[in-house]
Amino acid sequence: MAIRKVNYSSIFSEKHYDKTFLLVIFVMFVFIFYGIYQIYSINNQGNSQDAKETPAINPDVPVSREPVASQFSSIIEFTQLPERVAPSEKFIVEWIINTPEPKFIQHTAVHYGYESKQGEFSSETTPAMASYEFLTPEFASGEYPIPNMFRSEILVTRKGSLYLRAHVIIDGKNYWTEEKRLSDTAEKRESIEIDYRQQP
Repeated sequence: MAIRKVNYSSIFSEKHYDKTFLLVIFVMFVFIFYGIYQIYSINNQGNSQDAKETPAINPDVPVSREPVASQFSSIIEFTQLPERVAPSEKFIVEWIINTPEPKFIQHTAVHYGYESKQGEFSSETTPAMASYEFLTPEFASGEYPIPNMFRSEILVTRKGSLYLRAHVIIDGKNYWTEEKRLSDTAEKRESIEIDYRQQP
């Protein structure tokens, strides 16, 4: 029986080897480019999402870096004030100080006077800069826990409207309420008399 001799040189011919090698290289490149495409797609999607969530900043609009009086309302605010006052009479004023965590303060008071101190007060506006004529003395110096409510009594010493703000110093920063105006009861009486005289 004759044994057939296999010609291995024909199987592993140089031409056949080149085709197989090129096919493997091609498949590798396909996988590499597919991986790069997936990575690019994920990154691009993340950047698009960030762009949607991040608001555009207009450089022409000024940015407030200091809190102003209207922003202090959640920290300090009046809880009791009369609408009108009369000379030589006393009235009760109450204010509350809110903080997210317990603290101790060394000063809080109602600063008041018969001259308006309009404008926005920042955290750097001290009582001396505010220049109100009077203040309630009960809690102006000492050590007091907050959050807490405070109560003082004010004596009206003369005629005219009274202007006042509640104030507290927390961690070295000043916090003010907006200015409140309490009208003199005499102003209301004079207005009623004028209206009565103008009637036919």
